[in-house]
Amino acid sequence: MALRAALRSRSGLSGLLSQRSSCSSDIRMCVSPLLVPQQRNYSTPPKIRVEFDQSTGVAVMHMQSPPVNSLSLDFLTELCISVEKLEMDKSCRGLIITSAQPKVFSAGLDITEMYGKSPEHCGAFWRSVQEMWLKLYGSNMVTVAAINVYGHHEEHGGPADHRDRPSAGLLYKPADALKIGLVDQLEPEDQVIAAATQTISRPCQTDHQIHDEEENHRQAHVNRESDIQYFVNFITKDSIQKSLGGYMEMLKKRRA
Repeated sequence: MALRAALRSRSGLSGLLSQRSSCSSDIRMCVSPLLVPQQRNYSTPPKIRVEFDQSTGVAVMHMQSPPVNSLSLDFLTELCISVEKLEMDKSCRGLIITSAQPKVFSAGLDITEMYGKSPEHCGAFWRSVQEMWLKLYGSNMVTVAAINVYGHHEEHGGPADHRDRPSAGLLYKPADALKIGLVDQLEPEDQVIAAATQTISRPCQTDHQIHDEEENHRQAHVNRESDIQYFVNFITKDSIQKSLGGYMEMLKKRRA
């Protein structure tokens, strides 16, 4: 699947991908950052674990919803709550999102939230997807995705990211992902969190860039209801439900 690394913020846009060595195709890193004693732990739901280092003003959010960090309604709700808590802490200036799962960054949207569900449920689910994007897209925090393992799909690519988006569902080696612009930089696996922290300290965007992104953010709010209705109408079509059902059956057979 495609690897995405960047999460948008008002103050910066960056993404990092770990690389074990120049000759390795593995995409892994140590996911437990070494934080100094002045560390505050937020009491967050179990699908999300947040560690905030007061000495740097940077929080690390570990997605820990086994097996593959699927973006379910509950997961998205917990993620948004975690971001809100960090936003309320004025000393938190940056957020690093990474995975606590050993094999995957995120498998993308949870298909079970869209298959065989009522239009009302599908609408509520899509609203939670919107909320996640708006929380991250409109955040005052610089936000970096530290992709430490395979990243499936593109939900964490950023709402207005202009990079090329491969549609074939391919897995890229780290060097190839960097070459085609899917990630901003590669780092040794034991240095990814440190590099992400340094990225957060870089200069802010220009006023012009911030103005453009604020306008995009405003338009996203204006168009929410029509976007939800479009999604519900699309996802509840018989042909789409049939395709989703076939895909789920294929996954069951693969796991058997």
